[in-house]
Amino acid sequence: MKSLFLLILILFISGCTIINDKTNKKEDFVSIHFIDVGQGDAIFIDYNNFDMLIDAGDNDAGDKIIKYLKEQGVETLDYFVLTHMDADHIGGADEILNAFQVENIIDSGDTDKTTKTYEKYKLTRNSEDAIYKEDSNMNINVDENLNFQIIETGDSFKDENNNSVVIEMTYMDTKVLFTGDMESNAEKVFIEFAENIDILKAAHHGSKTSSTEEFLDKVDAEYVVISAGRNNKYGHPHAQTLERYNDHDMEIYRTDLDGTIICIIWQDNDITWTTEN
Repeated sequence: MKSLFLLILILFISGCTIINDKTNKKEDFVSIHFIDVGQGDAIFIDYNNFDMLIDAGDNDAGDKIIKYLKEQGVETLDYFVLTHMDADHIGGADEILNAFQVENIIDSGDTDKTTKTYEKYKLTRNSEDAIYKEDSNMNINVDENLNFQIIETGDSFKDENNNSVVIEMTYMDTKVLFTGDMESNAEKVFIEFAENIDILKAAHHGSKTSSTEEFLDKVDAEYVVISAGRNNKYGHPHAQTLERYNDHDMEIYRTDLDGTIICIIWQDNDITWTTEN
């Protein structure tokens, strides 16, 4: 049923009658929804009966994410991952935890940088029946076709962006890297893992302090997705970063320009993209 919801949504967003001949076949696929939440991250991954949400946008994003997930037919989240404790990644987390049954929560661990947003999330998280795990190296093996590797960059960085939970998703032979707000210092630690990636979620909204030349050389991704707010006060994505992506011949998608972005990875490793705008 959720697959039907997704295909209807894609047709609506694209304005097309048929997106791809594959939509008429009974073929497994995984869909990745980069939800437009303005200046923040919220990424929904849907595969058969498995649902994962990575991050929860800013403080005003909760209602939009909840509405979006319900439109996809979501009742239970198998995994809810909060990459780090900045408000633009956990802002809607308490509302989402109250709106859905959540089986597992993974985050970057508690922080000394107390904010009202963080305290609300922590209070709600600790009252949940969900299994809670602080980030550590682990595998989530959904089935023989889909696997998530949680990669710990360490908790020793002063800048908590660099302590972000990093996730490498592999579906069939296609690899997707979700980087949170990881910056150049963490990229140096992580670079041994970052190889032959097909789709890169741009770290830190396309900031100039992320996506170094060395990192992009190793990643060698074909696509990059940037989650950022239109005309945001930080200037994300920065021009220098966009230039580096272009120099690496990466096809760029941006929520500030494209709205919500849906990526479908098919069993034959074909990739279909649709955008809201």
